Amino acid sequence: MRKPLLCTVAGVLALGLAAGGCGKEKEPAERWLPFQFRAGQYFKYSLALSEEGGTKKGWFSLELKPAGAGQVEAIWEGELDGGRFSFRQTGPTETVANPASIMIAAATSGSPVAVPLLTVASSTVFAPWYASAFADHPLAAGSGWEFRQPDGTYMSVKVVDRCREVGLPGSLVRLEAGEGGRSETVMESCISGRSPLALSTRIREQGRLRYEVVLQEQRGL
Repeated sequence: MRKPLLCTVAGVLALGLAAGGCGKEKEPAERWLPFQFRAGQYFKYSLALSEEGGTKKGWFSLELKPAGAGQVEAIWEGELDGGRFSFRQTGPTETVANPASIMIAAATSGSPVAVPLLTVASSTVFAPWYASAFADHPLAAGSGWEFRQPDGTYMSVKVVDRCREVGLPGSLVRLEAGEGGRSETVMESCISGRSPLALSTRIREQGRLRYEVVLQEQRGL
């Protein structure tokens, strides 16, 4: 049940966007603009990946430096379970810091650590499947989408609370899914209008924490 639900999130959210969301906000609320990077920004995240054999821990960082002619140099570094990697990309910000180009660069870097680590990064703090739902959307409590299918399948993605990471305040977005009157939390993510990336993301599978990625250091926000 869980895998199909996750696979259909993007399509379901697109329908919600087309329908106009959850109505008007009474007061102006903070808005999130994901992936709007600029030179001078730096992000470092801790990462925990839980598997049957135990938990692997590591970190990854992204630093953006001016490269002239409207381009930036993206410097990626990281470590997972004792292995390390680093590589650089130069180009427009929309090219060097999007999930697709990140995975291509990781695959061609020759590092056995880069691909699994940045795969987790792409599915958590970059998280394109929920970013589309809250891009430029008011981050007010209760804001979000809820869907119920004829077969009893239930899914919701909403702002449920406030949150804070490394001193930055944000809004806690929760994805719940289930069927037959039962639901469970699949994902919780802290997002802030000050950061183009989520401040933290936690993904659960069968009630257990599977991925945990949390911002530890930042500059330029």
